[in-house]
Amino acid sequence: MTSQRSRRLIVLAVALLASCNLLILILPRSPPDVRSSLVAAPPAERSPLEDYVAQIASESIDECLANLNKHEDLLVAAGVWSNEPAPEVQFAACLANRRLARLFEHLQQMPPAESDRRCRAIFRDKFAIHKHELDVVMTMWEEGTPPQKPRPLFENTSALCAAVFLSAYFCPIEETLRQLDAWHRFGRSFEQRAAANPELPSVAKSSWCRRYASPESLFEANIYGMMLQDRCGVILTSERARGGFDLEGRALCRWDAYTNLRDATHQSGDAPVDTAGDLFEFQSIRSFGSIGLLHPKYRTDVVAKLRKQLLACTGTEYQPPPADEDSTP
Repeated sequence: MTSQRSRRLIVLAVALLASCNLLILILPRSPPDVRSSLVAAPPAERSPLEDYVAQIASESIDECLANLNKHEDLLVAAGVWSNEPAPEVQFAACLANRRLARLFEHLQQMPPAESDRRCRAIFRDKFAIHKHELDVVMTMWEEGTPPQKPRPLFENTSALCAAVFLSAYFCPIEETLRQLDAWHRFGRSFEQRAAANPELPSVAKSSWCRRYASPESLFEANIYGMMLQDRCGVILTSERARGGFDLEGRALCRWDAYTNLRDATHQSGDAPVDTAGDLFEFQSIRSFGSIGLLHPKYRTDVVAKLRKQLLACTGTEYQPPPADEDSTP
């Protein structure tokens, strides 16, 4: 009797197991809770991030500056999952850059005149690299030998954005405006050169000019918004209700802050996990909304409005420099 009962229990268990397996195959699977798994992961699984932080800690300040042009410190989780993100994430890339954050902390420890001088030098260096690489690529096309391997155009653009970002915090307002104006002038001349090259594919013309040649509108608007909050205590007001730009709270984290396991980039898609000791917090423009999507002029109008507001609230009198001047010494 006991033997028969045991056999029946075994058969029943096998039948239940088969039913469960069938349900697993039939029922739709829910996506994994990646965010929870990242936060709950044991410390041993954080070694890649810890190794990366240790690498940055081992770099001298000059090495940190040079490595701003390396691809490893760019976007993964700050807005897109691509090696070639859209230009609209230029500002997010700055917040995601641990090397930028380390340089920021280093500059904070300097006397104001020294940090100002250093930021001007950083801009000149990164702007020269940016212009040289674009000139090399364009010359190759003009000579009928287009590049066969990827060029570090995005890396150089991100490093240049980082330089402007630092200047916006540590330099006089006029210097940051000079830098942005110099970048715009170069962008216009590059666009003219690209338009005159019949060998350059139209897709490349559009891509290079839109992604690299000039500062992107969202980046420039956020630079002005950041300066308005820092210099004037003015916090932007969202225009989302009428379809315009919307805001989100962002922060520049400490360079060694822990955020999430996939963060080689310093910032998660939402608020950072480790917010203690943020270098500064502010309201940034997340997007230009539906109006900005449909009407490009809205984006340029917002940039012009914020720039004018910045000049007015600080009483700054600014005249654009000559066309051949990139930045004051």
